[in-house]
Amino acid sequence: MINLLKSNFYRVKKSKSFLIILFLFTIFYIMLYFNNYTPNCVNCPNQLGEVFFNYTFLICLLTPIFICIFINSDYNNGTIRNKIISGYSKVKIYLANLITIVLVSLLYMVIAIFTLTIISFIFNNSFIITPSKFIYLFFNSILLNISICSIFNFITMSISTKNLSSIYSLSLTIMALVFTSNLPYKISISSGIKKQILTFMYDFIPFGQAYQIVSLTDNYLKISLYSIILIIIVNILGINIFKNKQIN
Repeated sequence: MINLLKSNFYRVKKSKSFLIILFLFTIFYIMLYFNNYTPNCVNCPNQLGEVFFNYTFLICLLTPIFICIFINSDYNNGTIRNKIISGYSKVKIYLANLITIVLVSLLYMVIAIFTLTIISFIFNNSFIITPSKFIYLFFNSILLNISICSIFNFITMSISTKNLSSIYSLSLTIMALVFTSNLPYKISISSGIKKQILTFMYDFIPFGQAYQIVSLTDNYLKISLYSIILIIIVNILGINIFKNKQIN
């Protein structure tokens, strides 16, 4: 496993897509900051708190792109086949890829937070949010990160055709974004079992969780539980599919 991780991180270090997405992540986060926050605003006690967790959207939008490029290059270059021939188990290969992209995505998140810290220092921002709530939401964002990586690692590891996995990943991202953006309104006008189903979907789908984290939800315990359940289910399913997959 250690050798697999070393090999993966060497590829990440040499990857142009890693640097490009890192650049986009930082730029988009700065844009979101200035789009949602006015430095000269008066009587805005929680200004920084309201924009701090915007990086969760970028996790959902940009991380899948890196995952598709990274995993697909493994298939296209015959790297996965060579790893299997070298005696590495498919489970270790699957988990090594998952760990790699999770750590890369967490790095994106850390750099985004560091960027915002610098900006907040420049504009002397206030950050009035209770420490306990911040810790809960930050923990939620980490679980969200892992669940996003688990989902798209599952898709790209299960589909060895570059175009198909990219199309499926892009389509899923767009559909999830559009669907969850309308869920709060649909929940507000629904009742009974329909409202319960829509609320569950809003809490369970990572994009729905991202919307809630950005809005500083108090629903952190439930979405944490759903993230953990999603991570476990997706990875068990993905490992079993990959174990039985024929690698050409």
